[in-house]
Parts: sequence; structure tokens; C-alpha cells
Amino acid sequence: MSDEEQREKLEAYLSHVRHELRNPLNNIIGYCELLMEVAEDKEDQETMADLVRIQTAGQQLQELITSLLDSAQIDAVPKARSTAEAQDRQLEAAVGASSLPQELTNVTLPAALYDSLKEAVETHSVTEVKNHLDDIEALGAEGQVLAEQLRGLVQKFDMDAIKIILEAVNYE
Repeated sequence: MSDEEQREKLEAYLSHVRHELRNPLNNIIGYCELLMEVAEDKEDQETMADLVRIQTAGQQLQELITSLLDSAQIDAVPKARSTAEAQDRQLEAAVGASSLPQELTNVTLPAALYDSLKEAVETHSVTEVKNHLDDIEALGAEGQVLAEQLRGLVQKFDMDAIKIILEAVNYE
């Protein structure tokens, strides 16, 4: 087996492991956030404190997984592909797409909406992402396609895939 084949095999394995670890963790963090909203509405401070601890632990574990797998990939794969190719591979693993649909890259979001959506994704705020979907749909046919794609990913609590899509979307 050539060095290139070994690198590709290792990259595929690390991508698979990353996806298999992050997916359930994103589900836990997202579900915890939903429970936090319920606890907040009921003003249940005791439950809220427990949920904050769960969410914090989940986010710390997510950062640890990312750090470990990223360093393993850097150490084991010295000749990394371009950033765009790496993002395409991550998206394929995350959403099962062979590449980003043209409709997603044709969308231009207002800068304020883009920034707010990006912040919501970075903080894993499922509710905030959901709140922006109507604004995105109002941008026309391409916006509706983007909102539909994001809605599916939000239901899976897959913020990593949403982040990759946002990096491909234009904003002004």
C-alpha cells in the first residue's frame, strides 16, 4: 500500500471516528439545551444548574475529541489536502452529500443575519438557529433550499455540518 493510500485510509478512518463521536455528543448537548429552556420557563433552578453542568461537560468533551482527533490527523497525515477539500469530506461525512448543492452557494445572507447565525452555531444554540430559518426562507428560492438543509441538520443537532455550510454561503 502506497503512502498516499495509507494517508487516505487514515483520513477516512479519522473522519469516521470524528463523526461517530461528535454526532451523539451533539445530540446530548442539543437535547440538554432544549431541557434548559423548559427548566427556565418553569423557573426550576435546581434542574437548570444540573443541566448547565451536563452541557458544560458535553462541550468540554467535544473540545477534547476535536483536539485529540485533529492532532492525530496532523501527526499522522503530514500532507493535508487543501482546506476546501477537507471541508467537502467533512460535509460528506456529516450530511451524506457528495458536494455542496449550487443553490447553497448562490445564497447571499445579510451580514447581520450571517453573523448572528454563525454565533448561534458556535455556541450550539439550536433554538437560535431555528429562529433564523424563517429569515433565510424569506430570501427567495435559494434561501428556502438553504433553510430546508439547515432545518434537517438542526434536527440532528449537527452544528459541525451547519458550520461547514455557513463557510460556503456568501454574505454582505
